[in-house]
Amino acid sequence: MNKVKFYGHSCVSIENNGKTVVIDPFLEGNPQVRYYPHDLKPDLILVTHGHDDHLGDAIRISKASGATIVSTFELANYCEKRGAKALGGNFGGSIKFDFCTVKIVPAWHTSSTTVKDTGEIIFMGTPCGFIINMGNQTFYHAGDTCVFGDMALIAELNPIHVAFLPVGGYYTMDAQEAIKAIDLLKPKMVIPIHYNTFNQILANPEEIRVHFRNKMSPIEFVLLRPGAEYHVPPL
Repeated sequence: MNKVKFYGHSCVSIENNGKTVVIDPFLEGNPQVRYYPHDLKPDLILVTHGHDDHLGDAIRISKASGATIVSTFELANYCEKRGAKALGGNFGGSIKFDFCTVKIVPAWHTSSTTVKDTGEIIFMGTPCGFIINMGNQTFYHAGDTCVFGDMALIAELNPIHVAFLPVGGYYTMDAQEAIKAIDLLKPKMVIPIHYNTFNQILANPEEIRVHFRNKMSPIEFVLLRPGAEYHVPPL
């Protein structure tokens, strides 16, 4: 059985048989998180794009744990030059590990980081989401994105058990756009992310639950507080 942990913002982990994948490990500076980079010892790190609230502590965690960072080529190259173990991929195809398979899929957003000492902005290529096959279940982490029509194609090629979807608005889709995304993705379960971390992304994801409950939809909606764990049942 896969265990999901929500660390806050967009950071989640998936654990199965002693192996852990962590996605977008933004810990330091995250007001929702009560964990530190040394608390995480993942086997694999996935990063959707270069913004500080997603790339976060990935490099530090990789250097301490030996875990590989997987992202698009430009971001992975940036991490590797800073001492992390990294593997750059791109859209299409799959990257296979002995405990999971990862596919990089599109997301509509931007990707950059700012050098703290100089203020220089470094562009990080194209942002992405991930399809993760692990423990006989398929997870979709959408990253930061608006809703887009090709979500239906992603789901057609990769039937989704659990979808991690941003709902905070302002920088990503809001709850109403997330409702449309769910219609396109048709997951069996939805776990909302990327909300209530900062004032710009205050949201009430309960309206998504109410919408699908009123439609008598079989989609399960799981709202996790930061730090909470959830054992995903066979779906």
